[in-house]
Amino acid sequence: MFNPKNFKTDTVAKEMINLFASNKLEYIESNPACLRKIFDTTPEVDTNAEIAEVNQNILRTNGYDSFYCKLKELKEKIETATADTDIMGQVRKLLSYLVKLKRLSFEMQDKKIIFKELVSTAIQNGNLWVNNQDAIDKYNKGLCMIDEWVDFFLSYTNRDQPEVNNSFDESLRKNFKRKDWDDSFEKLNMLAKLLVKYLRQRGGLNVFFDQQSMTCGDDIQDKVNRYCENTFSFAQLIQWQALSNDPDKRNWCYHEFQTFNNNNANKEKGLFFFKTYDVPDNPENVPGIPEDWLDWVRTALTTVNVVIPRELESDSLKDKCGEVAKQIIDVRERIINNYLATIY
Repeated sequence: MFNPKNFKTDTVAKEMINLFASNKLEYIESNPACLRKIFDTTPEVDTNAEIAEVNQNILRTNGYDSFYCKLKELKEKIETATADTDIMGQVRKLLSYLVKLKRLSFEMQDKKIIFKELVSTAIQNGNLWVNNQDAIDKYNKGLCMIDEWVDFFLSYTNRDQPEVNNSFDESLRKNFKRKDWDDSFEKLNMLAKLLVKYLRQRGGLNVFFDQQSMTCGDDIQDKVNRYCENTFSFAQLIQWQALSNDPDKRNWCYHEFQTFNNNNANKEKGLFFFKTYDVPDNPENVPGIPEDWLDWVRTALTTVNVVIPRELESDSLKDKCGEVAKQIIDVRERIINNYLATIY
């Protein structure tokens, strides 16, 4: 029986993907032998029975009837899109449909996976855009943007914990379960964790947040650099600790901002700043800043989107995060639409 969780290792599902990627839907539905070959079955078939009924019996017996229905639906979408005589029009339509699939709920994300596999297998098998590498490159670039980019990258610092977490006292602590707080507050920036929580709640956003996006053994710099590029927006939490200069340690907040800001490809992306109550509005009032940090600090403190007070009012902060989340979504939609408009 088909299980979406085992999609990558399900050999039957892969064979069905290959069947649909390599043949017209009309051919598949009119030839029960296609499915019998995959399932290695030769059932007694009533020659008077409807072909569709024979297919359904094979699928139902093996537990793949629901998977077949999704394949059929998605294959119809692909055939409709590729009926366009304009090759670049085909690319735009397939990517636009992928955007719609991306917006479906978690429970329906297997449709997105199946759709991607159908298109990529058709390309690999030479059934789509043969001898048109430009179309393939444009599709793959759009696929990466839609499927792999995060909505925002959150930059922050873990320096001087748990002192910083304790500066918010109960107003920060009450937003976490006791175990979550006890396990994390001595080392991790819990305010950053709260911002991610609220931005996700209010906007359904996906994020690069190193507490959740890094695993043991990852090359930190390589992954940070990659996600500074593969993000629709960059958000940064500015606290005094982020602005402190330690000659023996890299300031990751500065490095992440520079990596994002110095990439010309990021100019149309979103840039958002959260600032805690104790950081001054005027960069001239921040002492001891290295000269090469000045542009970063000026940019951060003069374009603050949300000022976070010492006494956190959760509803107020949620509302402010909701406003930022909406702007991040708008940036994402604008960038994707702008890219689709360049495909011609």
